[in-house]
Amino acid sequence: MRALGPLFPKQNRKLRQFADEILNSQFHRSITGSVSSDRCALSSYLGVPIWGAGLIYVICRFLRPRRVVETGVGPGVSTAYILKALEDNDFGRLWSVDMPYRQQELRKFARDTRRGFPEFPAPESIRSGWLVPQSLKSRWTLRVGKTRHVLPEILEDLQKIDIFLHDSEHTYENMLFEYRCVWPYLPRGGMLLSHDIECNNAFQDFAREVDHKPFSLFWFGAILKSR
Repeated sequence: MRALGPLFPKQNRKLRQFADEILNSQFHRSITGSVSSDRCALSSYLGVPIWGAGLIYVICRFLRPRRVVETGVGPGVSTAYILKALEDNDFGRLWSVDMPYRQQELRKFARDTRRGFPEFPAPESIRSGWLVPQSLKSRWTLRVGKTRHVLPEILEDLQKIDIFLHDSEHTYENMLFEYRCVWPYLPRGGMLLSHDIECNNAFQDFAREVDHKPFSLFWFGAILKSR
């Protein structure tokens, strides 16, 4: 995980240890197989390949967060890797916000790829986070609803979080809203993570707004709160 070097100077050995741990695991092989069998899940990695979730796993293993908050679950790939890291740490809990079913996401995939909407099962049979192994769910709280309404409630309840991951609606307005919403709840040493930062300038604009140097790798971004 040399790519994370700018975030964690002189920690390459530890980062590599965690990277090897996840990439050589049965968990990683299982999730990779599940993603490749589902067109909607696979579409999550048109911009950020499977290593994007691996980066998140390494970050969570290294920082050992007590409280992680995530917006946007979809199939649950990033969710599963976060939960796997918490399980391997034997510490921490994840709170996620998402809409209840994947029907809208499946339609978006069909529209974005200019394909007809395929014959999928009824929406109630394809819940958000279906990829998350049952064995990891004891550390997971899933809240259903729009992030604009639910995210502030979670933050008010928790008061402090250690890691935040944005992966919900990638509009400029929503991304900036979420970044601004969570920043006061991150302590020094906390981390803001975001998928799909190349969709617009929200991530770069927010980094300038809070006067912090952003880390970016293709469509994945991170800001380590230093003060």
